[in-house]
Amino acid sequence: MRLLTRQGIIYGGADALIALARQIWWAWPLYWLAHLPIIRNALRKAYAWVARRRNCLRGRCQIGADSGGFARDCLRWAPLVVLPMLAATLGKNLPGWVWMWVMAVALFIGAKWLTISRLPLSTGGVSRHRLLLYFFLWPGMNPRAFCANGSVPTPPIREWILAGAKTLFGAVLVWFGAPFFGARFPLVIGWVGMIGLVFLLHFGAFHLLSLVWRALGINAKPIMQSPGTTTSLSKFWGGSWNAAFSDLMQEHFFKPMVRHLGASRALFAIFLISGLLHELVISLPARGGYGLPTLYFAIQGVGLLLERSKLGQAMGLGSGRKGLCFVALVSGAPAFCLFHPTFIRNVILPMLHAIGAT
Repeated sequence: MRLLTRQGIIYGGADALIALARQIWWAWPLYWLAHLPIIRNALRKAYAWVARRRNCLRGRCQIGADSGGFARDCLRWAPLVVLPMLAATLGKNLPGWVWMWVMAVALFIGAKWLTISRLPLSTGGVSRHRLLLYFFLWPGMNPRAFCANGSVPTPPIREWILAGAKTLFGAVLVWFGAPFFGARFPLVIGWVGMIGLVFLLHFGAFHLLSLVWRALGINAKPIMQSPGTTTSLSKFWGGSWNAAFSDLMQEHFFKPMVRHLGASRALFAIFLISGLLHELVISLPARGGYGLPTLYFAIQGVGLLLERSKLGQAMGLGSGRKGLCFVALVSGAPAFCLFHPTFIRNVILPMLHAIGAT
């Protein structure tokens, strides 16, 4: 392949694809990632691999349909692998709480790219502007729902009031609740401030953003859907708590894995992957507590498998009051493993001080 520009410059092979990526809006992340030597070399090797087998098309040899997607799969997953690696390298000299946000943003961008990488090729009529809004201005991970055209019910006034109240409650916890305990109980201060931030962002601000998009006719369901009233772990981790993360794992991890591992093993593997991702955002910036977030999600996997077992069904662990108590016991009690004391001391407390909460 050769690309001749208006300036008379000739690009060949993977370099031609990179030059073309600069001209295609949805390929801009590939263009910027290609500035990294490791990515550029990987693209050149992938292009060379395809080029060596180009004569195997049209039945001349047995390559199979899946082999042609090897390079595309590399491009789909590259940001989700490379960006966290860069964040892990660059964050070593940053304060813990800054490193946490850098890593979270790196994972977020990589996950967003993964969710849209096949969308322009597989779905016709997707608005470019709608896709950009999804990428930059919505925390959800379901581009098909966000970009679909259709009628969306107008949010009621009471939902606006509820979302505003949750946002205000989170702000009160952060700037008034955390300082209330003084300096004698640092872990309590950290937990109160952290819960306040979760209410401020996930329950409050993101809910308000969902209301704005739905008022404009865009299908953007809240990412938190009453997790405190969920009566089964299946529903809790299936979308009640952080539906964005659930959508990502279900579509791009669980479905491909279940064909090879079976439902139960794939489900448990998903929780282990979740634990490793949270290690990057929690333990790595805290510079300690390694393994505890993974232990927490392993407990969730065991709890979910127990709930779905014959014993769990006989005990009624997936519904009613028993289910509500079981969710609180399994997801709430071990939360000190997920947000361990090292994370509270080295990340949350400094962040609360930086934003003027303490």
